[in-house]
Amino acid sequence: MNSLLACCLLADVTKPAVVLALAVDLCEALTVLHGANLVHRDIAARNVLLDDKWRPVLTDFGLSRTASKSTESGV
Repeated sequence: MNSLLACCLLADVTKPAVVLALAVDLCEALTVLHGANLVHRDIAARNVLLDDKWRPVLTDFGLSRTASKSTESGV
C-alpha cells in the first residue's frame, strides 16, 4: 500500500471522478466508524493509504476516541 499523498504526487488524480471516488470511499469509512460511536480525530492525507486498486484505507487510530454526547452534538 502507498500513502494517498505519495500517490497523488506520482499520478494524475486531478480528474474529478477519481477525487470523488476517493472522497466517497473515505466518507463511507467514517460513516462506519461513527456508527460504532468512534471518532478518528486525525483525518489527513498521511493517514490514508491506497491499495493496489486505488481504494483508500484509513489508518492511524492513535487519537481516536469513543464519541461522547458533546461530540455528537458538535459542542
